[in-house]
Amino acid sequence: MSKSAALIFDLDDTLINTMDLYRQAVDDFVREMIKAGFQELEARRELNRIDVENLKRLGFSRERFPTSMIQTYEFLCERHGMEPIDAVRNQCWTIGNSVFEQTPHLIDGVKVALSALRDRFRLILLTKGDRTIQEARLDQTDLRSFFESTHIVPDKNEEELANLVYHEDLDPIHTWVIGDSPRSDIHPALGVGLRCVWIPKNTWDAEHQDVDTSKVVILDSLYQLAEFFTSLPT
Repeated sequence: MSKSAALIFDLDDTLINTMDLYRQAVDDFVREMIKAGFQELEARRELNRIDVENLKRLGFSRERFPTSMIQTYEFLCERHGMEPIDAVRNQCWTIGNSVFEQTPHLIDGVKVALSALRDRFRLILLTKGDRTIQEARLDQTDLRSFFESTHIVPDKNEEELANLVYHEDLDPIHTWVIGDSPRSDIHPALGVGLRCVWIPKNTWDAEHQDVDTSKVVILDSLYQLAEFFTSLPT
């Protein structure tokens, strides 16, 4: 495959492990809610519900996750006839914000895969979220140098992906999208006529959608990704 072929990579939970940071924060929040007198299952369920709902208003901004924790605490207090305490509100914000204060670990095999692929393909990064956070994560994990270009958008959808293909002058026939999310990676790729590799992860509810597995390549790891692409004919 010629160097004109392009691979568009997702960042979060494709190249770096951010879900573990969120899961730890949720566990910490639940412990705080138990201390405040609420039940674990209820706290988890309502946090997930409120956080998904907040996507409509706050998107993938830095404020959404800690705001969802405060709102969940206030909702639980109202439901159970309790008065919210400012110190607990503050702790909710601190727990939610902790996700963005830590450096995520690299997914196993990421540098091996990118090193093997960058001499044969144009490597492009398309990630969503708060620009300052995503820029910092690229620098902290030393991944920026592997990519010809990096693009940070508020959300990933068909329009954003089509714009990227146009502005980078990519040939759709020779362009692949690699990611873990059906909502943000796989469906937009299929929608604009690109091929894609799905590396499934146990992601959160907002990213879950059914995938027509006959239309995608499914791999278990980035090690397999390197093997798959380096084995394609040039």
